[in-house]
Amino acid sequence: MTRRLGSLSTLQYDPDRMKRVLVIPYDLNHIGGGSCVAAWALQALVQHHSVSILTWTTPDLDITNRLFGTSLRQRDFRWFTMPALVRNASLLTPSRMALLKTHILYRKAKQLNRSECFDVVFGMTNEIDVGSNVIQYVHYPWLQWPRPRYDLRWYHFSSLVLAYRRMAAGLSGYDQGRAARNLSLANSDWTAARFEECYGVRPRTLYPPVPGGFPEVPFAERDRAFAVVGRIAPEKRIENLIRIVAAVRTRGHDVALRIIGRAETPAFTEKLAAVAAPHRAWISFHQDLPRHEMVRLIARHRYALHGMAEEHFGIAPAEVQRAGCITFVPNGGGPPEIVGRDERVIFHSAEDAVEKIDRMLRDSDLEESLRRDVEARRLRFTEQRFMSEILAIFDSFGASAPRDATLPEDGSAAQPAAQLRQV
Repeated sequence: MTRRLGSLSTLQYDPDRMKRVLVIPYDLNHIGGGSCVAAWALQALVQHHSVSILTWTTPDLDITNRLFGTSLRQRDFRWFTMPALVRNASLLTPSRMALLKTHILYRKAKQLNRSECFDVVFGMTNEIDVGSNVIQYVHYPWLQWPRPRYDLRWYHFSSLVLAYRRMAAGLSGYDQGRAARNLSLANSDWTAARFEECYGVRPRTLYPPVPGGFPEVPFAERDRAFAVVGRIAPEKRIENLIRIVAAVRTRGHDVALRIIGRAETPAFTEKLAAVAAPHRAWISFHQDLPRHEMVRLIARHRYALHGMAEEHFGIAPAEVQRAGCITFVPNGGGPPEIVGRDERVIFHSAEDAVEKIDRMLRDSDLEESLRRDVEARRLRFTEQRFMSEILAIFDSFGASAPRDATLPEDGSAAQPAAQLRQV
């Protein structure tokens, strides 16, 4: 029987086209873009396919639904998790060891794929090698090193990283050539280019879904304030955004800054509070808000700022743009794609950001032009668009050669541009 989610798609499904799918998702209870993509992919697939999920531990889907606006139910999926002994052993490690755990999951996925004979295996944490019939969603290719210099979470000694990656890859029997032959999807054109540097093949860009639910507030009734949205973490460079708005205010603009998100570490939050303390008259923090409160607050802003450079996509800048905010982003990574590569709102330095914001605030015609452009882009990254594209990809997978999207025209196996020893 066909199950549908509102006006999800014009695609018509029948039982003969239903596929048995194994999904290996990003952590569904973690706030961030990878989890959002996984949640909405599951929301789409479970409507028309038989979906099994392989995870380290069973997530709480009530938390997932609250974070991302989905309506997932535990009973709609078949669950596979790692044995308790393996999970308990992982607790003894000194760090999260995310890559190691991912490859342990991949090893398990290979076994499941052989025994269960799934029609499709959908890996949602970058490259995956678990046999045939694989679609992989790449947030950032794990073989590319060094990672973007602004991604502070990944500062390690390079020799240790190389040894760690070799060990992880060895656990799952990972092979770059086989991973290159998967049907590859990337979260941005920028990420797709990074993947091509590693593997010599270009993935299809499938932009992540951006949850909506923002109230319609006329621009003239919004606060003259900048929203900074997302995880409150070092790589988001929020201190730099505070300095930008402080400099804008010295030019005579009475604008405020509101930092809206989830704090990751108390130490960094305290450090950021100390930076903001001299400006408490116009800076406020709004941490860990329920989503219904968060969307109302964001929709009250005319403007938004994003700080992380070379971010792979950027759910947060896409979210504030969907809320109708004129959004300024740094050059590099996926965010320039979100704002339509419009140089008027892309800054190349803190000084450039101050100049462009000052120019907008002094020119009402420019501000109105930017507002109209935001309005035209607001629905570009909707959940409905993402789910329709996912269903179309799965509908065609197997009906035509899926490898055509990632292999050279002569059909030969792609040769990775970088070997593991060179990463």
